[in-house]
Amino acid sequence: MNKAELLSIIIPSTVSIIGFIISYWQNRKYIENEVLKNKRSLMLEKGIELIGKAKVFIDYNKMGELSQNKLNDLVNDIYLYGSKDVITILSEFMQYNYQIQVKRDQNNICKMMAYCTLLVVQLKYDYFGEITNSIDTLKIRLKDIYTKKDFYKDMKININSIVKELNLNKEFKIK
Repeated sequence: MNKAELLSIIIPSTVSIIGFIISYWQNRKYIENEVLKNKRSLMLEKGIELIGKAKVFIDYNKMGELSQNKLNDLVNDIYLYGSKDVITILSEFMQYNYQIQVKRDQNNICKMMAYCTLLVVQLKYDYFGEITNSIDTLKIRLKDIYTKKDFYKDMKININSIVKELNLNKEFKIK
């Protein structure tokens, strides 16, 4: 074989191999991007559904009526679709809830409400990118937040201490 024949074999073969490699990488990136896009879409859809379910945490009357099975389902959904911070808040909330099963006084209730409020605020931040003032979230359902003796102060202390303790977004603190 002479040089011309050898080059006529090597050049098209090399071009074909290079084309195959480029095509492979482009398709791989495209598939990865599509999978990521579908995952984000599913997570957003589930997140919106989750926020709808989690609103029970700011309706304190309905929260008391929540059956154990529904609470377990909600906790499982939050665990599956929540961010790291949501799961941290949820785990601390559940541990605190287990600890105070026997003794429920005003301070314990305030701390429980603080956890619930932060859970909803964090979910809203994760899925919509909006920071909602924690006290505004409480004011939606509590008509006597400013009239009960020291209630606002207790809520502020509890929310701010949880935000600090769990290293959450500083903008969740009540000023």
